[in-house]
Amino acid sequence: MRESKLRPLFAQLADECRADHHKAIGEMVAISDSPDPSNFIRWTVRSVHPHLEIPIEQHERLGGSGSAPCPGTLIAMALAACMDGTIRMIADSRGVELDSIHVEVVNRGDMRAIIGVADEVPEPADAGISMNIEVVPSPGQDRGKVARVLELSEASSAVLLMLRGGVPITTNASII
Repeated sequence: MRESKLRPLFAQLADECRADHHKAIGEMVAISDSPDPSNFIRWTVRSVHPHLEIPIEQHERLGGSGSAPCPGTLIAMALAACMDGTIRMIADSRGVELDSIHVEVVNRGDMRAIIGVADEVPEPADAGISMNIEVVPSPGQDRGKVARVLELSEASSAVLLMLRGGVPITTNASII
């Protein structure tokens, strides 16, 4: 079993969080400005730190061309990235070596509510998120420990927990 790279870092972070609960909060900020509100097909969203700007486009079913991600794609990407990173961290902290991780997330949105066809009740299978995870343990790894890594990852992925309803959302809207 190799030595964990994250365990010492996590121990330090745990001590800091116990000393000051404010240090336990990570803040991520995204901003979408629409200088041309008449263009409902394409716009941009940016993060504050690090500064990154991503073109966004409506889903193809809503008039987009498929040349940029739609908001639902960003959600799928966030979940896949978070789960992959969570698996890596937990495997490292438990001394479990993996040769590869593959996470595929499919986000299916029902467009009927968006286009005003809400008089039909969607079938449960029409919308929702599915996630398939495949890991390849390094030779000699205990499959039970690998299964425990996956179990703990599902229980602690921040984006997965958020999507499952674990984060309150407040909205403030104003007309200027």
